[in-house]
Amino acid sequence: MQAALKTETAGPNGVTITLSDNTSITFAGMTSLTQSAFVGFGHDRTCGHA
Repeated sequence: MQAALKTETAGPNGVTITLSDNTSITFAGMTSLTQSAFVGFGHDRTCGHA
């Protein structure tokens, strides 16, 4: 996720990130992203999920 967030670019349509496979995802209406914006991403061993 950190690598994708480092590719973040903001534009008139929202924020775009590029994944490791070069897929681009645009989040319309957003001005910036943080890792905490992705609910459930990066489960650790203390959260109770496998």
